[in-house]
Amino acid sequence: MTALRARAPQAGLALLIAVFAVFFVLPFAGLFERGIGGSGTWDAITSNTALDALALSLWTSAVALVIAVVAGTPVAYWLTHARFPGKGAVEALIDLPIVLPPTIAGVALLTAFGRKGLLGAPLDDWFGLTLGFSTVAVIMAQLFVGAPFYVRAARAGFASVDAQYERVAHTLGASRLRAFARIVLPLSWPSLAAGAALCWA
Repeated sequence: MTALRARAPQAGLALLIAVFAVFFVLPFAGLFERGIGGSGTWDAITSNTALDALALSLWTSAVALVIAVVAGTPVAYWLTHARFPGKGAVEALIDLPIVLPPTIAGVALLTAFGRKGLLGAPLDDWFGLTLGFSTVAVIMAQLFVGAPFYVRAARAGFASVDAQYERVAHTLGASRLRAFARIVLPLSWPSLAAGAALCWA
């Protein structure tokens, strides 16, 4: 009886692992099975439509990453060192897209930049610019979702750098920008690289 009780949790764990394995492995097995033959998955993956979609995804994600790094780095540095009323609210607002479900994030972007959105409607009426369902919209969506990951990681990296290093550099005649480029950036580089990877992913 004792042996049976001891084996029960192990059997339950084994069953749970088996269920998860089937859940995650079976879809790939289905793809592989369907892909055997001349007109299967491989042909679909290598089709012009799929390759064009892949190229568009890579290009738009690269553009979004560049914008996130260029704009997010000074914002993260400022948030790390600035002290002002409402700072917590600003940080929470920047982090909000991280916890939003993708569907809600998409709806939020449409209500702001869609043809009938808060900003999209004036742009469409006054300038004839339609952002919704365009390449620019794809970049904006990727930036909206990915940039908070970079800003959060950059803030952590900048916070880990002892402010004394910058003060010493200033006393030695280094400008604020030079101290940032020569001291802060190299010391916080691992966090920046991790944030960039999360943003691009």
